Amino acid sequence: MPAKNHLNSMKKITIVSCVLLLIITACSISKTAMHAQAVVEKYGKDEQIADTFLHRLQQENDLVLANAVEHTAWGHNITYQVIARKGGQWKGYNYKVLNAKGGQIQISEANVTANDGNNVLPFFEKEGIWKERTEGENKCGTVINDGSMWYLLLITPAKVLRSTYYEAAFYQQHCPDSTRQMFLDAFEKVRVVVEGGNTK
Repeated sequence: MPAKNHLNSMKKITIVSCVLLLIITACSISKTAMHAQAVVEKYGKDEQIADTFLHRLQQENDLVLANAVEHTAWGHNITYQVIARKGGQWKGYNYKVLNAKGGQIQISEANVTANDGNNVLPFFEKEGIWKERTEGENKCGTVINDGSMWYLLLITPAKVLRSTYYEAAFYQQHCPDSTRQMFLDAFEKVRVVVEGGNTK
């Protein structure tokens, strides 16, 4: 009997520990999501995004995180990688707009786990990414012509927050900057999650 009672006690302790761990994890995730919302409230502007697909995601989800590269040298093409959260569930998308004004659209879904989606959030919460910047991109005297604009987007149903760099990776290699590195870290985190969950 003592052994059985001890076993029952251990089971109860294990169950209580698991429940507490789940509560702590849920609270941590909720706090992270709230912080992301607070960053949007602080730096974002009231906006309904113009792009039809992104606007639909804006209206249907609590939070949308995206990177994008816009090419204008040979045609006007934009490639997005997007993760969107509704409740505790995340979805991912590869989204391309070819010849951006009235051109062809390509959309494919990517599987995104709750854990992967939640792990991206802290990279978007770094306020330095979203603050106004006055420094030039060409401080090191290196120039690239006909390059691309790189974007990060943090979107809620009512607000949009953007950060933009011209050829972010190129200039980070030639003119390292801590704020640009934060931008690139967030950009890369979305890329890895979306490409890792591609269904095709």
